[in-house]
Amino acid sequence: GSLAAAAAASSAAAGSSVYGHFPGFVLDPLIEHLKDLVESKQDLCGMVRSLENAYKLYLKTRPAASAESVKRARILPADGPHPLLLARLQQQSAGQLDISHEVSLAEFTAKLKAFRPTATVLEAEIAKVRPSHAGPTMQTELEAAVKYKSNDIMSKKRAAHAHIIEKERQKRRLAEQQQQQQQVGEDDEADLDH
Repeated sequence: GSLAAAAAASSAAAGSSVYGHFPGFVLDPLIEHLKDLVESKQDLCGMVRSLENAYKLYLKTRPAASAESVKRARILPADGPHPLLLARLQQQSAGQLDISHEVSLAEFTAKLKAFRPTATVLEAEIAKVRPSHAGPTMQTELEAAVKYKSNDIMSKKRAAHAHIIEKERQKRRLAEQQQQQQQVGEDDEADLDH
């Protein structure tokens, strides 16, 4: 508690920036209250639709981030709850605030975003019902034969198309690299003009 407050105060005194997000336990009640207000007032529903449409238009028309900005953002450490907000909340709650669930939720969310399955849903289902040496399963011989055959088909299909998928991935990586180099060149030209 006091460690976060001291760190936030020292970084603010040094002139550096601190960043973070609002924890869910702070935002959730406010979001629910706003949803209730919007549902209860008809004129607010129209305003919300108008705001959503304006935000969608903004997302479509905003300029892309420069390559320099992208590089700077990549080296930033992962964000967490804002340290100044946490320090203030802990002061108000007299040290009774437990944010361990917020930290574990952030870690879980990061792992979930990085998860990539190794098999399709069909293959996972087949693996689940495959008979083992541990005991009988609830499937007939015909069902097992059909499922194993479809699993073999998926494996063959994946092997046959692996090189095509890898080629497409390489094309996309190359296009992204060329686009970044082009943006860097445009940024350099703009710096020279000034």
